[in-house]
Amino acid sequence: MRRLSNATRISIGLTLVTLSVIGAAYALGLMPNRGALENERRLRLSQSMAVQFSVALEQDEPEEMLRLAESMLAYTPDIDSLAIRRDDASLLFASAGHDDAWAADHAGGVTGQKVAVPLYDDRNERWGGLEVVFAPGTSSWLTRWGLPVFVAGGCLLAFMLYMRRTLRALDPSQVVPERVKAALDTLTEGALVIDLDDQIMLANQAMAEMLEREPEEMFGKKASGLQWCHPEHDRAADRLPWDQASADGVCRGEPIRLRTPSGMRTLVVNATPILGAGSQARGALVTFDDVTSIEEKNRQLVDMVRQLGEAQEHVQRQNKELHRLATRDALTGCLNRRAFHEQLDLLAEMARRHDEPFTVLMLDIDHFKSINDEHGHAVGDDVLRAVGKLLAETVRKCDVVCRYGGEEFCVLMPVTAIEGGVKVGQKLLGALSTRRIAGLKVTASIGVAALNADESPEVLVDRADEALYCAKRTGRDRVIRYDQRPDMPAEDRGRPEPADPGQHIPIHAVSALFAALRYRDPQTAEHGRRVADLCVRFAAGRLGARDLFVLEVAATLHDIGKVGVPDDILLKPGPLTDEEWRVMRAHDRIGIEILECFDCRDVVEIVRNHHAHFGDPDRRPHLPTGQAIPEQARILSIADAYDAMVTERVYRPALRREEAFAELRRCAGSQFDPQLVEAFIQMELNDDGRVAAQSDLEHELRLGLEIERLAGALMRRDLESIGALSDRLEGTANTLGRDEVAKLARQLSQSAEDGTGLQEVMAQVHELLRQCHSSRRSAETETRESAKDAA
Repeated sequence: MRRLSNATRISIGLTLVTLSVIGAAYALGLMPNRGALENERRLRLSQSMAVQFSVALEQDEPEEMLRLAESMLAYTPDIDSLAIRRDDASLLFASAGHDDAWAADHAGGVTGQKVAVPLYDDRNERWGGLEVVFAPGTSSWLTRWGLPVFVAGGCLLAFMLYMRRTLRALDPSQVVPERVKAALDTLTEGALVIDLDDQIMLANQAMAEMLEREPEEMFGKKASGLQWCHPEHDRAADRLPWDQASADGVCRGEPIRLRTPSGMRTLVVNATPILGAGSQARGALVTFDDVTSIEEKNRQLVDMVRQLGEAQEHVQRQNKELHRLATRDALTGCLNRRAFHEQLDLLAEMARRHDEPFTVLMLDIDHFKSINDEHGHAVGDDVLRAVGKLLAETVRKCDVVCRYGGEEFCVLMPVTAIEGGVKVGQKLLGALSTRRIAGLKVTASIGVAALNADESPEVLVDRADEALYCAKRTGRDRVIRYDQRPDMPAEDRGRPEPADPGQHIPIHAVSALFAALRYRDPQTAEHGRRVADLCVRFAAGRLGARDLFVLEVAATLHDIGKVGVPDDILLKPGPLTDEEWRVMRAHDRIGIEILECFDCRDVVEIVRNHHAHFGDPDRRPHLPTGQAIPEQARILSIADAYDAMVTERVYRPALRREEAFAELRRCAGSQFDPQLVEAFIQMELNDDGRVAAQSDLEHELRLGLEIERLAGALMRRDLESIGALSDRLEGTANTLGRDEVAKLARQLSQSAEDGTGLQEVMAQVHELLRQCHSSRRSAETETRESAKDAA
C-alpha cells in the first residue's frame, strides 16, 4: 500500500484540528444556531402582525383586519395558514385548511412552526389571538452538515496547496535531481545526504533497508540521532566521521557501528562535502558500506586461525611425544633399533670428522631364556626394565642406550676411548652384583669395541657383538675388549664373520629411498617396513649385529624397484593381467639396479635371491637352491610371503594367521626352508602384541607428521600445496586403515580443487587435527599399556 506524502498527512491533521475548533465553538455557544434564529424571526414576524391586527381592532375596523390577513398570506411565502380567533373560539378569519394545519402534530418539525400571539382591544383587554402556521423548515444533510463538510473540504484543499508550496523547498527531490536520487538507489551501500544542521535530506533505498524504515521516514531527522557506536565497543560514538567531511575535507574508510532493529552492524564510512556557490559547503554525501558479514567472517577466521594454531602446536607436541615413543622400546624406554642406527651413523660420522674416539658397548643378560622359562615372561620383563634403567643411570647423558634385540642392549659412547668403555662395563657389572632383580641374581656379559678409521659403523657394532659372544663363551659375567679377545675356534664364535666387513650402508640414504617409495606407493612402503620388523625379530638370535642390520635394510627396500612401475599398474585397484604382471615383475631388476648404488653386495644378494625356491630349481633356474641360498634371503622370503598373506588387498581379503601358517607349511620344502618356516611360526605364536602396538605408534607418528605439514601449509596460506598434501594424506590414511582421516583428506582435496574459501578449508583441516588428536590418545595409551597387558 502506498504511503501518504508528508504534505497530505500534515494537511489532514490541520483540517481535523480546524473541525475540532469549530465543534468546540458550537459546544460553547460561540457559534449562531440557525434553528433558533429562524424561530426568533418567526416569533417577531408574528408579533409584528399581531400589533397591526391590534391597531385595526382598536379602530374597530374588521375589514382592515381581514385585508391585513390576506396580505400577510399573499406576501409571506413561509406562512402556510393563519387565523384570527376570538376568546370564545369563534373565528374572525381563517385561511383555507388552517384548522387541520393547526391541529396537526409537528413534533418532528422545526421549532417555531406554530405561533400563537394574543390580541388586545382598546381597553387593553384580551380580545382573542392570532394563530400562524409556518411552512416546515428544510432538514436535508446539507442543512445539517453543509458547513462542516465545506470547512473540511475547503481547509484540506487549501492546506494541501499551501503545505506543498511550503515543503517544496525542503523536499530532497527538489534539492537532489531525480536522476541522481535514482543513481543513489542503485548503490548497494547505504547513502545519506546531510545538511549543515545534521538533518537528513535524502536516504537511499539501501540505507532505509539497513535501518528497516522507509526513505521518507528519515527526511528531516538528525543523522546524529541514529544509534551510532564506537567501532571497538558498544558505547556511543564520540565523533561522527562525516562531521569532518562537512567541515574541511573528504573522509575515507572510517569504521563505525550502528545499532539497528535487527542487531549491531559494522559499517565503513566514506563522506565527501557537497559544495554550493562559492565552493561553500552545504552538507555532505555519506556512504555506508555494510561489512558486518565480512567482519563476522574475519572474526571467525581469526578465531579459527587461533584454534588452528593451537591445534597445530598440540599436534606438534604430540608428534614430539610420538616420535619419542616411536623411537623408544615400549618395555625399557631405551632407543629402539631404527633410532639406534640413525644415531650410530650420525655419531660415527662426527667422530671421524673431528678425529675423536668412539666406542660401542654391547650387553647381553646371562641365562635370560632360563629366567623366562622358569619364572615366566613377567619376571623376564622386570629384569629387562631393571637392566635398561641401570644402563640409563650409569652412562653419561651424551651416551645413547638402545635395546638392540631380545635381552641385548647396546650403548654408543662418543668421545670415549675403548678403555673408558671397559670401565663403564665393569661399573655396570659391579652394580648388577650388588642388587637382586625380582628376587633373582642377574649377571651380564659385555663386549666393547672402538671405531677404527677404515671401519663402517655397522662393523663397529658387529665387533662389539663378537666381543660380547667371546665373553659369553669364556664364562659370562665379564667385559671383553674386541682388540684383546682371546683366540677362539670359528665354531665357538657363535656367529659367522661378515662376508665383507668394509662395506658401509649409509642409513640416511636408506631413509631417503624409503621415503621416496612411501611417497610413490604407501602400501608397498608399509609392507617393506613390516617385513623388516619380522626379519629382525626372527633373526635377532641367529645373525651377528652387522648381518642383522644388512637383512633389515634389504627387507625394508626389497620392493624399491616398484618406483619404476607405471601408476596404472602399481596402483591398480584389482587383479593384474598377464601383461601387467610381466611389467610388474620388472621391478625386481629395477630394484637390484637401484641397490647396487649402495656398493653393498650383501644387500643386493639378499634381495636378488629372496625369490629363489628352496627345493624347486625349475621355478627359478638362474637362482641357487637349498642351503646355497643365503640364510638372510631365506628369512626374507618367508617374512615377505607371510606379510603379503595376512594383509588385506583391494582385490582379496586378508588370510587369518592360522591360514597363513598352513600355506607356509604347504610350501615348506619346495619354496621355503622348512626349518626356518617352523621357527618363524613359533615366533609368531609367541608374539605378545608389543610389536604391533609399536608399529601402530609409528603409523600414528607418520600420519601426524603429514597432517602437521598440511596445517603448516594452511598457516602459510600456501593453498596450492594443500591439494597435493591432501592427496598424499589420503593415500597414507588408506594404507593405514584410517578411513575417517582418508575421507576428510579427500574432502579437503576436493575443496582445494574447487577453490573453496579459506574459512571452509581451515575448518576441514581443524577437523583433521581433531581426528588425529582423538586417535592418538588411544594409540599412546595402548603403547604404554602393552607391556602390562602382555604380563
